[in-house]
Amino acid sequence: MNKGELMKLVYTKDELSKGIDTAIPKAYWDGVNEEIQVDDTYYFVYNYNKPNTHGVLEDMRVISESRGINIDESTSLKIHHDQMRTRR
Repeated sequence: MNKGELMKLVYTKDELSKGIDTAIPKAYWDGVNEEIQVDDTYYFVYNYNKPNTHGVLEDMRVISESRGINIDESTSLKIHHDQMRTRR
């Protein structure tokens, strides 16, 4: 499952059309500030929907859990890592 497919499971069409971005600011993955680094950018998006008009980093695992949506992490991670291995 790619990141876009995961987003479609977690967010509504309305949310996706108004402001969910797959790209997250470099500060969260560049290794400079260890306190804000994310473990795997696959699960993170930037949400610009109200009230977050300036954007907020969201972990789709947390959002899906709060919405009662079951994400099979082992399948997602396996497919994601397999895709990454073939791109290198």
